[in-house]
Amino acid sequence: MKIRLLVIFGFLFTASNVLSSEAGHLGVTTDLTFSSKYMMDGFKVGGDHPVVQPSLSIDILTPGFSLMFWSALQLDRANHFNDELDVMARYSRIIFRGSPLAIQVQGFADYWIYPKPELQVDEFGIEKPLEIKQGNKLHLGLSLPALLPIAGSHVIPAYNVYYSIYWERNRKDQYQGGALHQAHLRYAHEVPTLLPGTLAQYLGISGSLNYHDGVFNIRPGLTHSTLQIGTSIYISRFTISLSLDRQWSYRSDLNAGNELWSSLSLTTKI
Repeated sequence: MKIRLLVIFGFLFTASNVLSSEAGHLGVTTDLTFSSKYMMDGFKVGGDHPVVQPSLSIDILTPGFSLMFWSALQLDRANHFNDELDVMARYSRIIFRGSPLAIQVQGFADYWIYPKPELQVDEFGIEKPLEIKQGNKLHLGLSLPALLPIAGSHVIPAYNVYYSIYWERNRKDQYQGGALHQAHLRYAHEVPTLLPGTLAQYLGISGSLNYHDGVFNIRPGLTHSTLQIGTSIYISRFTISLSLDRQWSYRSDLNAGNELWSSLSLTTKI
């Protein structure tokens, strides 16, 4: 079953051209990201190992709704038990569009699974029953995309809540839900293009301050902050993005130290 999940995901990702040609009313976006490590909600997943993160998003129903298939696959296959697969329904809408008080509302409902659990043994060398990690995450975010104009662009403040739902050791009596609260700022500005055929290029910076309220056995409190510097290059239907990220970790039960990582993405809209 676990192998089938990976095969199905790979099929969906590679079949995006067929989907768009046979169902022209669907907007299809594919993305392939290489990251030097996988950081999620302040946690380092899989240690200092690089990952590849393919995804496929399909617009559905009415504008603003989409269905996404996402994954984080460890390049070191000895670390395969940290592979992650996600399926999520997403929504985004701008209220009061065209006004300085415009509000962007966005969110998702996500199901995640680590389909290949790590083999563990007890103190007597006897193998323990395999436990598949899985759960749900809900997100609600509000941002103000037009409130703070600066130098021909905008500083965009945002507030995000990510609520995780899971059961410790998959036991229904061991509910472990909780939230991550995030205050976020970002700014991007168009810059002169570097590559021939480029439609536009942007240079951006963003940062966040994060508070865990107890999810995943983290003591409630201010846990970490992040800073990202990146650029996005638009060429025809393709977007190439590069970023450098830094995380300052304030709690050892979240992450043992500060982190630095980079990523490279290729996004295609069909």
